Amino acid sequence: MAHFAKLNEHKMVTDVIVIDNVNAETEQAGKDFIESIGLEGNWMQTSYNGNFRGKFAGIGNFYDEETDTFIHLYEKTKWLQFAGRDYVKDDSKRSILVDGFPRSGNVYLSYLIGFGFNTCYQYTGYKIFHNKESVTEGPSKFDIVVVPVRTPSDSIKSAVAYFNYDPTDTDSIFKLAADNLEWMKLIRDNKSNLVIIDFPTLISDKQTVINKVAKSIKILPLEFTDQEIIDRMNEDGMSLNLPNETTSNTEVDLSNPLIAEVIAEATAIYNEIVG
Repeated sequence: MAHFAKLNEHKMVTDVIVIDNVNAETEQAGKDFIESIGLEGNWMQTSYNGNFRGKFAGIGNFYDEETDTFIHLYEKTKWLQFAGRDYVKDDSKRSILVDGFPRSGNVYLSYLIGFGFNTCYQYTGYKIFHNKESVTEGPSKFDIVVVPVRTPSDSIKSAVAYFNYDPTDTDSIFKLAADNLEWMKLIRDNKSNLVIIDFPTLISDKQTVINKVAKSIKILPLEFTDQEIIDRMNEDGMSLNLPNETTSNTEVDLSNPLIAEVIAEATAIYNEIVG
């Protein structure tokens, strides 16, 4: 079988599909087949075993043209580290782990904390991005774990827009809603061990965010400007991740009774968390 990754305008992987080898004797043949079955967009072949282009492309990874490889966010930013299985706590510096559900301001929060506490080790994700182990294991391995949370309906609508979901694909949207519900349950059940940042505060009051982290980790933050953050994100090609509310207006059908029920349950838990 041959695997192909779909790239958006920022060279970020938004989908990965599998097609029969007979239709992908070459990469171009695979692209032609994908077009013939009505799938639009920019598709590139990726190796499930990592035999070419560096690694198997996963959703949220990026394609680096200079090296012709698929890379993680932390490789793209150069300064942000990834909390993998080989993480070993270094007592000489404080450590901060940032993780959250997709489209909740995770990347922007990482940059914010990176500027405010550059004397600390900073990591994103734990083994993989948006993983439950960030919440369940992270507090025992890092000095603090910081998690942004966003209302489930906004998060789902934003993810649908950002990752190019079909807004009428109720199966995919239900899966997204169900995953969000499980994430909210994890945050609620581990709330006492986390520093929780709500999305409205994140996008409107960075000083409150920084102060909350500083109080928890007991380190005075450095001073920096909004423009410094924007410049660094632009330098890393990450300006697309500046948090805003525009994608919340995406036309997504959430009226399916089961989807609506799941979102309602997740929203109730969200209100518990931030209340």
